Amino acid sequence: IPDIYVQREWRDRIRAGSKISGDITSEALTQSTTHDSNEDTMMQNYVTKVRMLYEEEIDEIESAGMSLNKQNDYLAQELDLLLDFRLGDQKNSEDPKHLHEYQSAMLAKKNDFYEELMKNNITPEEYANKLNNLISDFLKKSVTVLGKEKYSKLFNLEPYESVQIVDPEIMKISIQ
Repeated sequence: IPDIYVQREWRDRIRAGSKISGDITSEALTQSTTHDSNEDTMMQNYVTKVRMLYEEEIDEIESAGMSLNKQNDYLAQELDLLLDFRLGDQKNSEDPKHLHEYQSAMLAKKNDFYEELMKNNITPEEYANKLNNLISDFLKKSVTVLGKEKYSKLFNLEPYESVQIVDPEIMKISIQ
């Protein structure tokens, strides 16, 4: 039996055990499994939509000449899917607008940093640190727009939690 099923079974047992005394009942197990099943289905739907987004244009994505605007379009669509998946009805019309603006600005700067790296104007470690700072700025702006609750739900992070997406040491090795 795969570990995920074993973990789910024990999680269901613990949940059910906190609701009833004695051994688990089939009703309690069914309730918690149904909830997990709904979450799994929602996740599968989200992943399928993201995959379809990129599969439709795979030839363009694989070509080296995709413009920054086109890259932004794909990432904006992916962000929209994430907003729908994670926030659902809590999402308002302003959320995507502001996040798209922040994301677009972030990607333009990322592209500038990459050009600096390719011209040897910055080291791989500096590039990684600049990217991490850029991502942190994006996240800080996002919490301001979304509020703490929606931010945590969307990014699965606590507001102002420090993140390091790009490891400077790995970047150094990968560029050599």
